[in-house]
Amino acid sequence: MRRYVLIIFVLLGAGFLTFFARSALNQPDPILLSAAKAVPVPGQPDVLHIYLTMENGASPNRLLTAASVEAAQARLVGAVQGDIVLPAHSSPSLSSDGVYLEVSGVEGPLEEGRLVPISLEFAPSGRVATRALIGAPADPHAMHVMQNPDGHPQSDPVPEISMVVSPNADDGWDVTLQTAHFTFAPEVPDPIHVPGEGHGHLYLNGLKLQRMYSDTASIGALPPGRHHVEVTLNTNTHQEYRSETGPVVARAIIEVE
Repeated sequence: MRRYVLIIFVLLGAGFLTFFARSALNQPDPILLSAAKAVPVPGQPDVLHIYLTMENGASPNRLLTAASVEAAQARLVGAVQGDIVLPAHSSPSLSSDGVYLEVSGVEGPLEEGRLVPISLEFAPSGRVATRALIGAPADPHAMHVMQNPDGHPQSDPVPEISMVVSPNADDGWDVTLQTAHFTFAPEVPDPIHVPGEGHGHLYLNGLKLQRMYSDTASIGALPPGRHHVEVTLNTNTHQEYRSETGPVVARAIIEVE
């Protein structure tokens, strides 16, 4: 009798182990948030713009909502086109030149060094929390100065760009750029504007995926849907090159069934 009871317990134990092992295998990779900083907005004493890096795992994710227990409202803003998608094996960022988090109605003084709790909701990875460090207010004149240093044009002739996006063997996508009047320059600690030099900024549905210091990049696996790919050409100091019609940009669409 004892032998039969022991066999039953062994079988039950094996069943529980199998169940938990399968559950663990089906769990999506957690998303890691880092370098979260909060920037006060001039003229808006209770508003912060929050920028951070999101490290995604082996499966694509969607960024759904944001919240902060110390703010009346939190919303994702910027040039959003469709869903905010994190490709597999990517480290996109909430950034001032793409999608970012705006929190308003923040309680208390927005002093430098204060930590503001925030949380982001992803599908399928779930809710992830972190704290953003408040820094100095943004300089409203910095963008204008960097776009046209010393009052001279950024480049003459103006750079040109086109793009090809093709599927690759890793269930992702390869991005290949063709440029004219433009030279890719390596990343350096203290960049200096040189007309016709710079790098690309790669966006997916408005979310900044990475900088491109060469004419190729890869985008990881994506969820089903229609996805907008955009690459701008930027100066060494990260400002967009512009023509008479607007930013120097290439665009493509990826359809995933």
